[in-house]
Amino acid sequence: MKYPNYIKQYYEAIQKKDIIVSKKIEKLYAKLVDDINNPKDNWIYDEAKANKPIDFIEKCVKISKGSKAGQPVKLILWERAFVSAIFGFVDKDSGFRKYKQVFLLVSRKNGKSFLCLCLMLYCLFEEMGTQCVCAANTLTQANKVIFEELQNIIKQNPALAKRIRKRKDDLYYADGLSTIFPVTNSPNTQDGLNVSYCLFDEAHSQKTRELYDVIYQSMSTRDQPLILTATTNGFVRGGCFDNFYEYYSKVVEGIFEDNSSIGFFYELDDPKEIDNQSCWIKCNPSLGELKKLSFLKDIYNQSKNDPSIKRTCYTKDFNIPMDENYSCDRYLEPEVILAGQKDFSLSEFAGSYCVLGLDLSLSTDLSCLTAIMQKRGSEILYVYQDYWLPDKTLEEHKRESPVYQTWVDSGYLHLCKDSARIKLSDVEIAIYDYMKVHKICCIDIGYDRYGSQYIVQNLTDNGYTVTQVGQGYSISNPMKILQGLFLENKIIFNNPITAWCISNCVIKYMEHNNWKPEKLKRAMRIDGVSSLLDALFVYEKNKNDFLNVIK
Repeated sequence: MKYPNYIKQYYEAIQKKDIIVSKKIEKLYAKLVDDINNPKDNWIYDEAKANKPIDFIEKCVKISKGSKAGQPVKLILWERAFVSAIFGFVDKDSGFRKYKQVFLLVSRKNGKSFLCLCLMLYCLFEEMGTQCVCAANTLTQANKVIFEELQNIIKQNPALAKRIRKRKDDLYYADGLSTIFPVTNSPNTQDGLNVSYCLFDEAHSQKTRELYDVIYQSMSTRDQPLILTATTNGFVRGGCFDNFYEYYSKVVEGIFEDNSSIGFFYELDDPKEIDNQSCWIKCNPSLGELKKLSFLKDIYNQSKNDPSIKRTCYTKDFNIPMDENYSCDRYLEPEVILAGQKDFSLSEFAGSYCVLGLDLSLSTDLSCLTAIMQKRGSEILYVYQDYWLPDKTLEEHKRESPVYQTWVDSGYLHLCKDSARIKLSDVEIAIYDYMKVHKICCIDIGYDRYGSQYIVQNLTDNGYTVTQVGQGYSISNPMKILQGLFLENKIIFNNPITAWCISNCVIKYMEHNNWKPEKLKRAMRIDGVSSLLDALFVYEKNKNDFLNVIK
C-alpha cells in the first residue's frame, strides 16, 4: 500500500515558499528529509507507522467546539508532518520509535493541545497496560485539559465511548488495562508512575523541571515512551521553559547531538518581524485554518496602543519573550559557529608558542582555560579550551541540561574531584602542562581578576607573564575581532562546549559603540567566550612578537 509522505510534502512547500516557517523549522525538516533518504544508525522511516496515528485521528475524532463541532478532524499539513516525524522514525530491527522527547513551541490557538490529546488517545491503544498522563502546574489545569476535552472527543465516537469509561480520578480502558490521568508537582499524584505517554502541558508555567524529570525517569521500563512538551512562550524566566528552549534549540542547530529528542520551533526569526504580517504564520502555522487572521490583527493593533496588552500579545501570540534579558543581537549564527568546529591536536604545535586566557568561577559557572595557537604563514587561529566543574555540582547542572554528562564522558569537561568549588590546582597543572607535556611555550596569560588572585600569584612566582584584562571597554575590540575571524573562517576550535558558549552569547552595546558579551538568558553559560576574549586580548597585545616566534 502506498502511503503519503507528509514530511516531504511539507518540506517541498517550504522550499517553494508556499509555506513560510522559521529557520529552525526549515533546518529541522531538511534534516528529516535527509534522514528519510539516507537512513543512519539503524533508524529508518516507516510510512505505514507514520500515517497510522494520522488515520486514527481523522477517522475517529470529531471537532468538539465552535461552528464545525461534530465534523471529523482534518489535520493541517504542518500537523501531519509533525505527527509523521514523531511516529515514523523507528529502529529497523525492533520497530520502536526513535524519538522519546518532543518539544513543540507554537503560539496559542493553533490547536497544539487538541492535537496532543488526540495523540494521547492513540497511544492509549498502542500496547497493554499503557499509562498516559497529562502533567500540568495545577490539578485544576490538568483535569480541565484531560477530562473535559477528552470526554468530549470520546462522547462523539460510539466505539470509543463503549470502551473507555470515566472513573473518579482517571479514564479507564478495560480491554487494554490502560489509563489516562492527570499529575502535578504534588507528591500524592506521582506515586507508582510507569508512564508510557505524557503530555507536559504549558511548560512556560513550570518554575523547575522536577516534575518533568520524575515522569521521564518513570518511563525507563517502557520500550517506546513518549513525553511531549507542548507550550507557548511565557513570563517565567530561568525556569523549565528556558531550559527546554535552550536545549532543543541546540539540538536543532546541531550544537548538541541527541538522537532521541526533537524540537519544533514555530517562532519569528527576529522580533522585528512582528511588524510584517506575512511573517505571522511562522509562529501561527494554523493561521487562517484554526486561528483567525482578523483576531490576530485586532490584538496586534491593540498592543501598539495598550502596554498592558502588549506583553501578553507578544508572548502568547508571537512567542516573543518579554523580559529585560531578551536580546535579538545574537553574536554569531549557529552555522557560522559550527563551521569553525574541526578536530586538531596540540601535538601539531609542539616546539611552538601560544597565548592563554583564563576565566575562573567559584562553583556555579564553568571555569575555562583557552590556548590560542597559530602556524607560520597562516592567518587561522587554533583555539584549544579546557573546562572545569566541581563534581559535587554536576547533578545540579545535569538538571539544566543532560549534555553535561555527555561532555564529562567524552573528556571535554573535567571534574574537580570531591569538591563543591573549582580547584585552582587543577587549572594550574593544565597551564604547566602546555610546556612540560605538550612542549608549547606560553608568551602571555590574559585573565579576569575575579577568582584569579591566588593562581595569578603562583603563575607570577613561577616566571609566567600575566596580564589583567578589564571586562568593560577593554574587551570590546577583541570581541569585534573574534566575530570577524569567525565570519572569515579564520578560527578553528575542537570542543563542543565552546560552540555552546558562543551560541549563548549576545552583544550588549555600551557607550561609543563598545561591545560587551552577555548571556542570552540568565541560566546560560558564556565562560568559554570570556576566556577566549581574554586570550585574544593578549594575542593582539603581543601579536608582532608572537608571529615572529611561531613555527
